[in-house]
This record gives sequence, C-alpha cells and structure tokens, in this order.
Amino acid sequence: MGVVGEAAVTRRGAFALVLLLLCTLFAPATPAAADSGDFPDPFVLTVGGGYIAVGTSPAASDLNIGLRRSTNLRDWTRPVEALANIAEWALGTSVWAPAIASPSPGQWRLYYAIPHAVSGKRCISVAMATRPEGPYEDRSNAPLTCDDPRGGAIDPEVFDDDEGRQWLLWKTEGRDDDLVEAALWSQQLDAAGTGLLADRRLLLERQLDWERPLIENPSMVSDGGRLLLFYSAGVWQNETYKVGVARCRSPSGPCNRLFDGPVLASRTGVAGPGGASSFRDMSGRLRLAFHAWSPDRLGYKAGGARSMHISAVLGEDQITVGADPTGAFDEVRRVAPLTITARGWATDLDWHTSIDVHIYADGVGVAAVRADGARPDVEAVHPGFGSHRGWEATFDIPRDARQVCAYGINGGLGVNSLIGCRLVT
Repeated sequence: MGVVGEAAVTRRGAFALVLLLLCTLFAPATPAAADSGDFPDPFVLTVGGGYIAVGTSPAASDLNIGLRRSTNLRDWTRPVEALANIAEWALGTSVWAPAIASPSPGQWRLYYAIPHAVSGKRCISVAMATRPEGPYEDRSNAPLTCDDPRGGAIDPEVFDDDEGRQWLLWKTEGRDDDLVEAALWSQQLDAAGTGLLADRRLLLERQLDWERPLIENPSMVSDGGRLLLFYSAGVWQNETYKVGVARCRSPSGPCNRLFDGPVLASRTGVAGPGGASSFRDMSGRLRLAFHAWSPDRLGYKAGGARSMHISAVLGEDQITVGADPTGAFDEVRRVAPLTITARGWATDLDWHTSIDVHIYADGVGVAAVRADGARPDVEAVHPGFGSHRGWEATFDIPRDARQVCAYGINGGLGVNSLIGCRLVT
C-alpha cells in the first residue's frame, strides 16, 4: 500500500484501500524485531550519538562476540568482531552474554562468560579496549569470578552508582542436584574494572512459580529515585521464558520483587522474551533490550532465531514493557464538498522512527500517511517523543460522512491505537 501525503486520494482509490486498511488495523499487531537475525542476550550501549549492541554469537558464527551499530535503535549494521581474543585460561568456544562498561574516560571493558579450560565450568572474564566498539583484548591471567561451588558464573553486567563506583552483577548457575539453586549477585569492582572488592552480595534467588526452573540475566538501572533490577526466568528454549523486576535498596541489595508476575511474557508475535538488558536512549528514556523467538519458529530445531527487540519501559507504580501508539488529531477541515484535509501527530515509543497513521471516515478507510513531518512543539512538550512526528493528508471522503478518525499503527509490543476523532462540518 502506498503512503499518502498531501496529494488527494480519489474516492475510487479510497474504496480500494478499505479492505486492506481494515485488515491492517483490526488484525492483531505483530511486534517488529529491531533485528531479525539471531542475536541472543543483547546489551545496548548509548554512545557517540548512536548505539552499539553486543550479544551472544550463534553457534554457527565465526565471531567470538558480535557487535552492531545503529543510529535509531531500529536499523542495525551486520555484526563484526568485538572480542579480538579470548583469555588464555579459557576454552575457545561458546562465549555468552557480553556487556560493556567504562571505568574512566578512554578505558572500556567488555565482560563475558566462557568455560574454564580446567574445570569446564563457566567463568566471567574481562577484556580491554580504548574505544567502546573495540576491538577488545583479553590479557587476564585468571577469571574475574567462577563460583565453582555454585555451578559457575554467567550473565555479567555492570551498574554505575551515584558515587562513581561500579558494581558487577552476575548469575551463578546452580547445580543439577538442586541443592544449590541459581542466584543473582553483585560485588563492587576496583577502579580499573578488572578486579573485585569486598564481598559479593546476594540479590535474588528463585522464589515464584513462574520463575521455575531458574532466574538469570540481572540488569540494574536507576529510575526516578528507585533502583530497579530486571531479570529473566523460566526456560530460554521455549515460550515459558519471561522477564521480572525487583526494587533494590542499594547495588548490594537487598532486593524485593515488585510484582507476583512478570512484566514481560509471551504475547502476539513474541515467544519466550528474555535475556533482557536495561539502558537509556539518547533522549534519556528508559528502554529494555531483549531477545525473543517467533511463535511459529520456536527453538533452533524448528529453524527459529532469538531476535533482538527494544521496547520502552513505562510507568511508576505499575511498570510495563512496551507501548501503544500515542498522538493527537489536531484539525480537520473541508477543502471541497467531498475532500478534507486532516493533520496531527503520532508516535510509538517502542518504535524509534516514524509510524503510519490510518484514517477512516465513518468506518471507511480513506487514507494512510506517514507521521514524519516537522513538529518541534511535540518534542518541546514531550521530550524524547521526537521532533518529526507530524502527519497531514488531503483525501476524499464518502458522501454524507460525518466523523473522521485516525489510528496509529503499532510498531513494537503494543497494539494499534485510536489517536482521535473529529467531526466533519
């Protein structure tokens, strides 16, 4: 379907659009992945006027850790190598769940999990670079932490507190005998980001039924005076994988779950979301990067991939992941007996570029327009919404039509939404 700008849509063209518009609007919205390839455990860094993402490399990949770039959180480059070499003490296979942090200007650290060559259990290591995109070199003589008695350590991520200290977060695997369960931990890093100080602190252990059989992927963020800890739980291979959230008193805990259920679970178009990492975009808005299966290709054996998704985190008392389109229908005016001009603005906080707006006259689809026109007033009133979210269209309407309505077409985890309606006078 073509995009309609200010050129008029004829009545014949409008009626030809009706069926397609109705199907698009009222069918369940399918969330679009930020990246359609296999990119599990995504970590996103906002840096240098854009974004960098690193993730677990697929088994068939030649890369230790794939790194991608984006300017809009929607369009990503193909992965290139982030980790030039792994640690000498490690097995050269299966690098998991990377994360990037900077202890000081010009110093960058890449944390990742990899099996130890002697024990075979996973340990956390750290590689160094002078640029955020690397390449990173791992010259460590020993792991940062292994936690062998607890089954090994994975899923590292770093939190920067308000006092300039950095904290390593990670998950211990647990043991198959169920005597030691998986758990989430934190421990302060030294000034170089390559060593640990004091003692580790327990943040969370599995507690709720939906978290079976384990919890993992800790990601901490400061938000409006509170300290949130996102985590994943369930079985990553299927639709039971989910994301929960807790609130922590400090980076060393204690942490308490905010809700009895997850804040992100399988829904239309997304199966088994998890491996989540929180970050702030260039406008300061809180977002969550995560991977998910497509419901029709659940698991690698079914030809599936864990694609990267990025969604807004909204709310205070009731935190939600994912947003519906929002906006305003500012004006409608008649320019001919059966022709009107309508204008407004629309955006989807999950979708990092412009979205489509579909317009109906008394329930009949009459136009589709891209909301990408200049509207600096929108950004001024709603920081982070964007300054090019305006839409305007001139089109024909059916005879005797009395009401025109505009709908924002969802681009993320939400659903298509009514932007507003106006009477035709």
